[in-house]
Amino acid sequence: MVPDGVFDQFSVALGAQDLHDPVLMIGDRPGRHLQDSTDFLHHLAFSQQLQHFTLSVGEACRDVNRDFYVLIAATKALAREVAKRGITANVVSPGLIDTDMTKDLPLAQLLQDELARLGRLEWLGEELGALGDARALTIEPEEAWRRIRGLHDLDPARARLARALGAWRERNAIEHDRPRGWILEDAVLREIVMQVPRTLESLAQLPDMPAGLVKRRGAELLACVEAAQVPDPPPATPGRARPDPAKAALVKKLSTVSQSVATELNLVPEVLATRRDLEQLADGRRDGALLNGWRRAILGERLLEAL
Repeated sequence: MVPDGVFDQFSVALGAQDLHDPVLMIGDRPGRHLQDSTDFLHHLAFSQQLQHFTLSVGEACRDVNRDFYVLIAATKALAREVAKRGITANVVSPGLIDTDMTKDLPLAQLLQDELARLGRLEWLGEELGALGDARALTIEPEEAWRRIRGLHDLDPARARLARALGAWRERNAIEHDRPRGWILEDAVLREIVMQVPRTLESLAQLPDMPAGLVKRRGAELLACVEAAQVPDPPPATPGRARPDPAKAALVKKLSTVSQSVATELNLVPEVLATRRDLEQLADGRRDGALLNGWRRAILGERLLEAL
């Protein structure tokens, strides 16, 4: 069972004023967790442009008494606006919103009773606990490169370089309190890994490489290249791998199991497992969400049996 007060504790953690309020949760740079409710959107002033945006959103939400759909639309717009800065925006909506039509309904109790009847209170506790944990926004610097697209199936030397560059960027982002992309964009990092520049001149010639970055941090980037001990000339870059028929068949098999369980529970399959989750499981990874918490008991064990 969820411990007494878990809903209230989570509401306080997100800055909500009432259990039934939809809550806007914002997480930004590595190691930080910025959260706020609609009453205080005007305090989220990361920049003048964003300040004007959040001021208008805050007024709109108050004018419509925190209307559910307005809050979702506002969060989507905010997410698009700030995504380029590495900031994410999410809405946590506990369900019905307090209005004149629902003021006499014991909303919180109804929700808890229904979840208890379905045996899913612990699921909710795990999900909310994860969202309220600022550590979920952090990553070990040495593993940061794994989040960058286009760096899979590298030769060992380039994998060392990707790891070194990812760790260097992560540490600088934390130290200087800046989004990762402000330190070094993913596309530029990939070019360094693939082209393996060894001089400031070759570094400056990489596509989209900012001249100021070469001037300020070029020596540090070349130190990462040297430390990775990539052979000169480097190994040939890997070609685009053809889909593995065996893996595709296994992912399809796992997807069938997931859809079957979702049907039994009357849930959307993606609530239990995304395709990425299933692909990681098929690749042999055992550290994903499917093998932890309530998902393991509901679905993970059945997926393991299907492997």
